[in-house]
Amino acid sequence: MFEFYAGARRNSSRVVDPALVGDWNNGGNVPVRIDDQGWLYTIGEPTAYELSVDGTELTLTGANPLSVFSRVYGDLSALQGVWQHSFTDSGTVWIEELHFRADTTYTWHWLRDGFFDSELIGEYQDNGADFSLIERRASIYTGPADAIIISQLYGPTQEGSYAVDTATANWTFFGPGKDIVFVPFP
Repeated sequence: MFEFYAGARRNSSRVVDPALVGDWNNGGNVPVRIDDQGWLYTIGEPTAYELSVDGTELTLTGANPLSVFSRVYGDLSALQGVWQHSFTDSGTVWIEELHFRADTTYTWHWLRDGFFDSELIGEYQDNGADFSLIERRASIYTGPADAIIISQLYGPTQEGSYAVDTATANWTFFGPGKDIVFVPFP
């Protein structure tokens, strides 16, 4: 482990180099966001939806297969609230619970045969016709000598180094596998 930058944000145990804060594309199919508190998020594609006239059903029209959620509680005229969807797959009963909050945070829980299976957490953007999920996936710590630790919520911790190209604003992660170049995402 190493000591972190002296400019640590108050009330935060993570410190990230300000040059890494922003939205990035790393050549993969999902862009990422790094915030000033050291959280890394994936930026999802918009998901089209429709609310029923009475506000009790949420249909994800862009999903395949089509997913229909029932409102558990919340404002009948808005996406905000708690929604639930259940289905059976190969004898396994799945329950999804999706909670959109007024502060634009969300959680998406899955229960498998009545027991907790997994969850997504993060922020969402809603324009009334579709929503995009910005899913928290990892925390990032940077330190002296360009050291970096990426602690994934659902995977192994990656340690390495990084370099920022000030001419292009790109940065490169030099980790245990191949090098990954991050370029600004519009």
